[in-house]
Amino acid sequence: MRIVVAAVAIFTALFGVGISIRGLLYYENDIVLYGVVAAGVGIAVFVLMLTFHPKDIEQHQHRES
Repeated sequence: MRIVVAAVAIFTALFGVGISIRGLLYYENDIVLYGVVAAGVGIAVFVLMLTFHPKDIEQHQHRES
């Protein structure tokens, strides 16, 4: 489930970058801001979803034994 959320977060970040570029091309300051926020949120969620948690490490150790 976390990998699916991370994939959606990456597409959100890419969408935000695209919106920011569109806003820069057409001099729309509000659109640039929304795009940057979307890209930042997407990157933050991606990093959060792919960070190891102590619970994940415990589950991996139990599988090895």
